Amino acid sequence: MIIQKTDLARNREEEDYVRRAQQKYLMDNTPASLLANALLALLLFLILKDAVPLKQVIISTGSIWTVIVFRAVLFFIFHKNGPLFTDSRKWKATYMAGLIFTAAAWSTPIWIAYPVDFPISQIYLLLLLAGMTSGAVLSLSSNYGIMLFYTQGLLLPLFLRNLFFFQPHSASLLILVVLYDLFICLTSWNLHKRIIKNIDLEYNHRTALKKLNLSEQRFSQIFHEAPSGIFYYNRNLVLEEANDRLAEILKTPLEELKGLNMNQIQDKRIIPAIKKAFQGKAGYYEGEYHTSLSDQTIDVTLQTSPIEDSKGNITGGVAIVQDITEKTRIQKEIHHQAYHDILTGLPNRQLLMDRLSQALKSAKRHTHQGVLMYLDLDKFKLINDSMGHQVGDQLLREVASRLSVTLRQEDTVARMGGDEFVVLLPEVSMDKEASVIYSGIVAEKIHQALSDPFQLNDHKVNTSTSIGVNVFTGDEASPDEILKHADTAMYHAKEQGRSRTSFFQAEMDAILQDQMSLENDLTLALKEESLDIYIQPIVSIDRKRVCGAEALLRWFHPEKGYINPEKIIHAAEKTGQIIPLGKWIMKRSLQIYRDLITKDSFELDYISINISIRQILQQDFVAETLKLIRESGIAMDRIVLEITESILITDFDNTVQKMRELRSRGVQFALDDFGTGYSSLSYLKKLPLDKLKIDRSFTENILTDSNDYALVETIMSIADHFDLQVITEGVEEMEQVEALESMNCPFYQGYYCSKPLKPGEFAGFSKEFNRKAY
Repeated sequence: MIIQKTDLARNREEEDYVRRAQQKYLMDNTPASLLANALLALLLFLILKDAVPLKQVIISTGSIWTVIVFRAVLFFIFHKNGPLFTDSRKWKATYMAGLIFTAAAWSTPIWIAYPVDFPISQIYLLLLLAGMTSGAVLSLSSNYGIMLFYTQGLLLPLFLRNLFFFQPHSASLLILVVLYDLFICLTSWNLHKRIIKNIDLEYNHRTALKKLNLSEQRFSQIFHEAPSGIFYYNRNLVLEEANDRLAEILKTPLEELKGLNMNQIQDKRIIPAIKKAFQGKAGYYEGEYHTSLSDQTIDVTLQTSPIEDSKGNITGGVAIVQDITEKTRIQKEIHHQAYHDILTGLPNRQLLMDRLSQALKSAKRHTHQGVLMYLDLDKFKLINDSMGHQVGDQLLREVASRLSVTLRQEDTVARMGGDEFVVLLPEVSMDKEASVIYSGIVAEKIHQALSDPFQLNDHKVNTSTSIGVNVFTGDEASPDEILKHADTAMYHAKEQGRSRTSFFQAEMDAILQDQMSLENDLTLALKEESLDIYIQPIVSIDRKRVCGAEALLRWFHPEKGYINPEKIIHAAEKTGQIIPLGKWIMKRSLQIYRDLITKDSFELDYISINISIRQILQQDFVAETLKLIRESGIAMDRIVLEITESILITDFDNTVQKMRELRSRGVQFALDDFGTGYSSLSYLKKLPLDKLKIDRSFTENILTDSNDYALVETIMSIADHFDLQVITEGVEEMEQVEALESMNCPFYQGYYCSKPLKPGEFAGFSKEFNRKAY
């Protein structure tokens, strides 16, 4: 349908062109036709003036001259308005009217001024009309219908005159008129076909020329505005023409490119692709190219095709060049990002596992040992949470840098994510013992490299690492197994006290499985609230009564039995359950305390609740704590929150700010395990504290070790200076109570009074203890 419409439009266009060409042809011949009519009218006057009355001659020739003037005026009007742009139907009707008047005017002498008595004048008149019709054939044959209409209008009156007014020579004239009419009709038809053919040829020529010009314009536009570089070259490899984009790609002026002999360029890697055009084939090149003129290396693609002349001979080629430097850079970057850590630039897990797989195959093939080390930065989460992710990221980059310069070039340092790194030593030794010794040396170098403080902007940060080592021989099942064993050894190193190196042993798997099981069980226990809170009495020495209590987390596993609280906290930190666990502990402890003073009617001054560093670092810690206390209905000053010194060294300013905000509402704070951490005594004057708790490690030897006795006595003095109440933990004997009493220690906590008790047992026991009043 589209093709048919296109052809129809083309036919209409051609028909319109032919019609306008015919019109132009007629118009162009009009001046000559009018001049010929004027001369013939004058000649007619001379022929008839002696053969017929002068009046009839004047009427006949006058009518002709009138028509000539009329047609001249019409010609002037149409010529002025542009006949090719005038409505063709209107023009044709007007032109036909002119011809009708002309034919009618020339028939006038036939009827009113015919020289009946002058045969010679009749012959002259016949010759004059023959000249008129011959001229009409020449001037009107472009439109055959108009030509017939006009010539028949001239000859028909002569034919009818001789037919109806028969004379002796009329028969001969009639035959001559008919034969002559047939002759001019045939002649005009042949001339008409030639004119139309010439018009068609002219139309086709103009159409082809127009298409050619349009094609050249389009090609020129494509050539000069194409986003790719384009150039032509001859068989001598001389560059004959190029566009601006090629000059831009090669960073060379266009004038220097034209006429360039490519045989003389330094980088000839594109030449084989270009020469394929001379074999009638397409050529292709992709890769680096060093430009001779701009002295730069870029990445390009080049495609060539041959150029043939009209005889099919290859005269050269055309090439299209694209600059793919940026595309190549992005692809390399994407490939690098796929196999490297974005933050540190080290190989990532995917690349490590590939290299480990190769190392495993090599170890098995050549029977040598390889080593995989799993590193985890100690206390990185505390640094990251307290100092911000920006400092944490900077620390990871610095650690990556130190590890890279510490190891051999053939070794691999990879980041697994977070604060975990892996070191692969692919070829160590043929002997396993030597491999263990060497890996121990490397591990010690790593410890030393990371032991120096890191200067991170305005922060000086100390960190260490726990290292798990797995020496593999190639007999292992898979790279995943090797990595898992190294991770297990690293976990064991952390369990041993951090900043240590641990070598994998088979029994470690059981420990790891037990830990994973514990973590899964803890998640379920927290969800089902199957954990317990026990409370241990805090005794006033001078009043000899239970005045406070500490809430302690307990978990009696249905299969594993009693679980150490430290393991619970460690598992909660690994599973990310430490925040909901801390919230549950506080909420449950407040509920227990409320029940003691309401349901059990026991006078208890306060309850002490331990909070973790993760809790206090939460942005909403203050608001959440106040909300829980308000919901419990307990007075703020009845709540004591216990913190450890590790919280203080993590983010001191943030911690102090939150403590002061809570203390302004009445909440009390106690510093637990004082003297065992890293804090300085200057903390005591900066912290909004109410109580100090002396660690049990000092209490154990207070009766036998004078140094411990002196330390406890000194802490008492310091606490008194800062108006802080002291609670000594781990008291198990009456003699210890008496020693503390002699130092004026106000409170103690320990098994001498009671172990931690179930909430339902606490009130009864404490009332009985107060009654006995040791």
